[in-house]
Amino acid sequence: MGNTNAQERRRIKIDTAGFLTINEAKYPGAIILTRDDMNPVKISHDGIIMWCNQAIYYGEEDFIEAYGNVIIKQGDTINLSSNYMEYSGVTKLAFASGNVVLTEPSSVLTTDTLYFNREKQEIFYRNKGKVVRDTSGTITSKIGRYYLETKKYRFIENVKLVIQIML
Repeated sequence: MGNTNAQERRRIKIDTAGFLTINEAKYPGAIILTRDDMNPVKISHDGIIMWCNQAIYYGEEDFIEAYGNVIIKQGDTINLSSNYMEYSGVTKLAFASGNVVLTEPSSVLTTDTLYFNREKQEIFYRNKGKVVRDTSGTITSKIGRYYLETKKYRFIENVKLVIQIML
């Protein structure tokens, strides 16, 4: 007898796309979503909204590859933008690359690649990042982690702090 109280997993939802195409030779089992002149592609999943110029959605895997002007918003506090992003509706893991900028109310993090574990509410980078916090200073490090629930950073390896002194 199955568990009737088990919550069904939410799937990625395609909200808007100007054009939908299929190219089985290049992207087997996928739908290609492309923006139109008026609106970007808009996708939502379990508390986040994503916008981009083009996305490839693999329905069977519930996985998306997003290209061009990619933005993810979680609530009214987390904004993540990049050139490219991969996101799994199954694991709730996102990988962003290319001009990655994460903004939250008290800081801005810039890096080239970023991982966002939505299940654990943790964001991390492994190849150099820079955090500007409340105009009080800038911290750079090779590896860093941001914990969304406690709003705290952890910096590892080659950590440098530059403090802004206001006169």
